[in-house]
Amino acid sequence: ALIRSYTGWRFPTAQDKQALEAWLRTQGVLEAPTEEELCECTYARLRAFGIELPAEAELRRIVRAALRGFFDDLYQRVTAELPETVRTTLDALLVVGPDETQSAFDRFKAEPSAPGVKSLQQEIAKLQSLRVLGVPAEALAAVPVKVLQTLKRRAHNERVGEMRVHPD
Repeated sequence: ALIRSYTGWRFPTAQDKQALEAWLRTQGVLEAPTEEELCECTYARLRAFGIELPAEAELRRIVRAALRGFFDDLYQRVTAELPETVRTTLDALLVVGPDETQSAFDRFKAEPSAPGVKSLQQEIAKLQSLRVLGVPAEALAAVPVKVLQTLKRRAHNERVGEMRVHPD
């Protein structure tokens, strides 16, 4: 207590933790969309306000709750901006047909093969197929680039079965 008094730092209150989570959810995640980056952002925020760090487990809980809340809000916002026909078409990309070994989404995710005319034609066909989906640009316009990169990594690493169990 004497050290806190001397340095001007204070112990975090429940209100501080709630305010921190709300700020992380609405502001912090925009620049730091991963758990580790958001922890660093949290340290800086607490340091700026002279608030002592909560216990490590509590800090991680706050960061995870902020991340989860941010992405839930983002998913709901983007889903609301997509027409029903587009959502249905996107869901259909996750289905593996009876005569197929992978879904259309997996084919979209596939890296281009060796440089050549055939590879270029395949990539052009992918691009044309994506344009036909009709996803409005406005649906993702407000999403920061760092967040889009994080979502891209997630989608690239998840199997189709895992993606199908996510909420709409």
